[in-house]
Amino acid sequence: MAKFLRTIGAFAFTHPWRVLAVWLALIGVLGFGAVQFMKPTSSDISIPGTEAQKAIDRASVLFPDGGKGTGRIVFHSSNSSVADHKAEIDTLIKTVAGVDGVARVVSPFDTETFIAKSGEIAYAQVQLENSNGSIDESVFTKVNAAVESARSNT
Repeated sequence: MAKFLRTIGAFAFTHPWRVLAVWLALIGVLGFGAVQFMKPTSSDISIPGTEAQKAIDRASVLFPDGGKGTGRIVFHSSNSSVADHKAEIDTLIKTVAGVDGVARVVSPFDTETFIAKSGEIAYAQVQLENSNGSIDESVFTKVNAAVESARSNT
């Protein structure tokens, strides 16, 4: 092995431009192949016919919004109950529900578990149309603007 490595080293030393040309050609071929066969990455996995794939397919039928982006709008009232601000909260929820990219908004008054026992804190669940990672930044901007507008009006 040592004799073989010595021979390669001696050849590289005596013919540096040929070795450099071979390396550049090799890098060029590999770069061309990478560009030609490159595909966008995906996290989708599908193994047809397996029990796991059947379960995943069934879950997507039962829960079509599963895996989509979600968020919460938290309401807090230190001097009264959030129920005292129901009109303002309902107005904000309608505004947020009208934003392009928002699938629906679940009001804290629709689900008792969204309101703390003390009545001072509640939240609304925001369901987005797209999956995490593919949500347009304008959706966040518009929802934040609606929340800030509601906050400044109270």
